[in-house]
Amino acid sequence: MAEFQERFPKKLFRSRSEVDKYWRESKISDGNVSALETLVQSERYLKIVPETYAIVKRISLIYFRFPGVTLKTEIMSTISRWNFACPKDPMRSSMVFPNRRAFILYEEACDLEEQLDTNPTIETFEKAYDLWKQQMADPRLSQGHATGRYHYQQFTSVWVLTRALWHASILLGTLKQHEQEHNFLASLLQQRVFCLGTRGKWYDRLALIQTRHYPPSDRIALETCIRGIEDPYTTISCRMSLQNRIQRLEIKLKVPKGQQRIFVENQKTIKQAPIRRFKARRYQDPQQLLAPHKSRVGQPKPTWYNPQDGVPEKAVGVEQYALNKYGEEGFTGYHCETSIASTIFGLTFWDILCADLPGGGMFETACQLASLDLWTDNFYIARKGAIEKHFDRLKPEMVEERIRQSGPPRKERCIGVNWNRFEADDLISIAKGLGESGLRALCRPLAEDYAHATGGFPDLVIFKTGNSGQVDLKFVEVKGPGDQLSKKQQVWIDALLRGGVDVEVCRVDDVDKNGDGKVNTGSKVKSKKTVKFKGSFRRKR
Repeated sequence: MAEFQERFPKKLFRSRSEVDKYWRESKISDGNVSALETLVQSERYLKIVPETYAIVKRISLIYFRFPGVTLKTEIMSTISRWNFACPKDPMRSSMVFPNRRAFILYEEACDLEEQLDTNPTIETFEKAYDLWKQQMADPRLSQGHATGRYHYQQFTSVWVLTRALWHASILLGTLKQHEQEHNFLASLLQQRVFCLGTRGKWYDRLALIQTRHYPPSDRIALETCIRGIEDPYTTISCRMSLQNRIQRLEIKLKVPKGQQRIFVENQKTIKQAPIRRFKARRYQDPQQLLAPHKSRVGQPKPTWYNPQDGVPEKAVGVEQYALNKYGEEGFTGYHCETSIASTIFGLTFWDILCADLPGGGMFETACQLASLDLWTDNFYIARKGAIEKHFDRLKPEMVEERIRQSGPPRKERCIGVNWNRFEADDLISIAKGLGESGLRALCRPLAEDYAHATGGFPDLVIFKTGNSGQVDLKFVEVKGPGDQLSKKQQVWIDALLRGGVDVEVCRVDDVDKNGDGKVNTGSKVKSKKTVKFKGSFRRKR
């Protein structure tokens, strides 16, 4: 006790009696150190010198390369509590940070990104933007990483600042500073070195600002959309959004029909999933009804219950409600969205995800979940031959084999694989239900563009096994009243349907929306004919 009190002086507690009481109640022993860990983790009982913390933080950043990774990861790996599937002896490169100045700039950029993520302010944004412009004016920094390897660009200060500023630029729109946001997006598009996979979103946002705010010019917005379509780094989901915007702008500008642009993607009909409808009644919380009106931001999602039951206590989210209705038909499943896709992809492409390239440099530590270039377009380009050969021999049995080798109780860690969320038998059943063609349809978008394909996957995966052992599998995208499919969701549904996978769009209709017990279909006008408004802009209601 005396040794403990020397390490934790009583002045850090409110009183001496508080120390003695906590010590008696915790019963700290060699076999039970949970209470001691609580003391160590609490700022009230342990004060860390800021200089010491800065040194440990810098060492951690040098070793792990990325901010936010703690020493706990390395400790858990060393004592074999966490098992990583990456190479045990990675070939660390000395060129990630070519010199001390490059690392100091990278560290400063990471600190600014953390500030913008945790407490975004316009002052912090302007500080980061000024620093970004200064570094872009430096030829040694604006050209990217010294090695010229694209996946190393993420370890440059300009890349981190570009990513942080783009995520924080929502501040400018919230504060109605549309001219500053316009100039900021234009400066991002002028460079073609950093965050190339996000250029499509920059074009789309810039065109929106030019249409509505600054300068309010449809013709300038049309030119921006055309540049975005012609940009080779624009992803397919952003390309579809820009094409739809171009069509609306050309109609608004009264471009003759013979001169309007026709896109190859639009000529290819996007497959539509069948629609399934369920009736539900929305639960109104009495506390929320009495509370003053507020915006939807930060408010809890609406909950629903079966109108035939009349039991509001059973109200659940719209996805869980749909899952319960499918359960009445004998299906079992998960509300998991992209988690099931990333898990199946990780189990089937395990060897490719966890293997280094011949030249090395893709794994810097033994605690990585995947190759450094997985989030870039370089991943598919550098492994195109191996990936295409793997697609040729892709089979559902690979999932069962990988689970047997790396699953419970070892639970090796690989990017996207969630051992705790899915039962092993369910994963095997889902793989069987997909079949070879379904596996290829699910895995190809993730193999070619992992960063953008991890969004937009259907909400539910449901399945049931027949007497003959055949698995009936469905993916379901759930929509509440008034919700519409996003571009990414349309792309995923089209890809799965073309792979022979059964996909449905489930719409939960509010029976009380119209006040007369009639089901609300999410549209005020039943007819889908084109309605002409004043002016030249036409749209479908």
